Amino acid sequence: TLLKMKQDKDAKAEVDAILAKTPNLAAGIYYKALLMARANDVNGAWKLAQSLPPEFAQSEPTIAIMMSQMAIESGNVETGAAILTSSLARSPDILEVRLRLATVRLKQNSPEAALSVLSPVKDSTDPRAQALLSQVYLKLGKYTEALDVLNRLNSSSSSNAGVKRELALVKMRSGQSDQAIKDLLDLVAKQPTDPSLVGPLVAALAQNGRYAEALAAADRLGSDPKQRAQALFLRSQVLIRQHDTKGAIAALGRAIQIEPKNIASLYYRADLYESLKQYADASRDLNAIVALDGNNVSALVKLAEVDARQGQDKPVR
Repeated sequence: TLLKMKQDKDAKAEVDAILAKTPNLAAGIYYKALLMARANDVNGAWKLAQSLPPEFAQSEPTIAIMMSQMAIESGNVETGAAILTSSLARSPDILEVRLRLATVRLKQNSPEAALSVLSPVKDSTDPRAQALLSQVYLKLGKYTEALDVLNRLNSSSSSNAGVKRELALVKMRSGQSDQAIKDLLDLVAKQPTDPSLVGPLVAALAQNGRYAEALAAADRLGSDPKQRAQALFLRSQVLIRQHDTKGAIAALGRAIQIEPKNIASLYYRADLYESLKQYADASRDLNAIVALDGNNVSALVKLAEVDARQGQDKPVR
């Protein structure tokens, strides 16, 4: 009860009192691990949870879910999936377990396994199941099935802009570009400063050669000061398609002035500088990325490429 009320300090006191009297009580150990996980000590939580007997983890679906989450968050993804698999075998009607297992398989880039998990509930009216199923179909390139699922989801949640956006993107992938653009235009007309809607619209318009409309949509996004940098980035992508390299560099430069740590803008500007053989400028932007994220593989490879073009073998290595 205290945990549900988010009174973790008081809950911990209760757990400590219980374990002081009965140190090996499984429920007490479980709650102690749960409290550790909630305090962001995921590795410690999982180490403690591993001391619990396997049958305890499967005693209730809720316990299995939480223990699998501890395993996954500590990096033991397959162990977490195994806990969910065992729980699902015991309680096949518990939708939450099924959804979590399918989500894990999808994150593991195993859409076939995710589909196998979801197949028994493919006709479910639960929007979470439908949304996850649509993602699985997309990963498998089954656009017709994805459209069917999203249409069902859209009819049950007509006001959900996220569903309508996904529906439009699937239409784009399946070759229905005109209808997809029309749907996105309708959405953006209602929310012209929502980057999650404007971004796909700008990309779709530019892909179909409707550059003026794409630039106009990006500029409308920029009418919101908070979205100005993103608007300039989108504008640069349209200009790149138009082969206006200098215009794209200028747009990215203004975006970087607003957000100096914007890795995407720095990377694209470096790429453009490289195409113009302005290697010093390209290296400057790439080194800025590496300073922000020393493990950014794309930036490191591009930096090596720029050095190679200048015959600088040592830094390439």
